[in-house]
Parts: sequence; structure tokens; C-alpha cells
Amino acid sequence: MGAKVHELEKRLEEIKYRANELGKKCNFTEEFYALSADKRILQRELSLAKGLETAVKLDYPYLWSAGAPLPHIVSNGYKTFLIYYIQENHPKWSAQEHDIADLNTGHDDITALVKFTRCYSYKFGGANDEALHGHPLFEHGLGAYEAYYVVNSLWIKAESKINSVHHCSLIIIPC
Repeated sequence: MGAKVHELEKRLEEIKYRANELGKKCNFTEEFYALSADKRILQRELSLAKGLETAVKLDYPYLWSAGAPLPHIVSNGYKTFLIYYIQENHPKWSAQEHDIADLNTGHDDITALVKFTRCYSYKFGGANDEALHGHPLFEHGLGAYEAYYVVNSLWIKAESKINSVHHCSLIIIPC
């Protein structure tokens, strides 16, 4: 693992250096944006290789609207429902494959309803896109407007530790 980590760190430093040089010159070309994308991938790979808390992108087809998703959560401690506006014109969306309720509201908004079962706990809110770079997982794979799964979650470890004192200790397993 040491050699892989070293190689990833070396490649990441090269990319950061090149992107920084382009950024100093305000040279925001295709190369700059490609380097930024490569940097995010390498940061995620490096975090995983080191066994750190890491955000891994999910292939989730119904992403929320970047404009105003207006999310709502309803939870009873066992089932949790997430409701939000989805991004319009998603290529995987097909009215023939999904149940759509026409409420005749006069709006073109499409709402998603996601159900989580055995949901022990959830967090709602947090950094918006202007402050995402301040999130602890930003340098470990987290991006904006996408769905992620957190590997080696410190939150799950902390919740498991809290519950470990119970005589019928609850082991929290991420879904």
C-alpha cells in the first residue's frame, strides 16, 4: 500500500502544481478544468488508499435541482422519506418507466420521493455550494450536486461508540 500511496501523492502534487500555475495566469482553459477533475479523482483514490473517511460518488439517476431542490425529510425512526425537486431533463428519466402523478399545478417541477428503511439517524443541511470547500470531506472526494456514500464514516463510528454501552449493543451498518 505504501508504494501506491506514494505514487498517488506524487501525481496529485503534479496536478496541483500545474493547475495552480494556470490559475495564477487566470488561464481557465479545458486543461485547467480537466486537471481539477483529475485532482478530485486522485484525492478520492488517495483517501481510500489511506483508509480515511472518503466520499464515493453514487450512480444515482435522479439528482436534485441545482437551482432550488427544496428538500424535505419525514422520519419516524425506522423509515425516512426524502422529498425534493429533481433536475429537469435528466437523460435517464422516462415517464413510461415511472409512476407520475399529474397534480395539474401548472408547474413543470418533478418531485422525487426516496424511502430509506431502518434509518437510524440522518443529518440535514450543511454547507451550500459556495462553502462546500469548507466541508471536511471536500478534499476527500465530495463534490456538489451529486449523491455520495461515505466510506470509513467517522459519524457512523461515533454513533456506534455511543451505542456500545447498551447491553444489547446496536451495531450500525451503513446502507
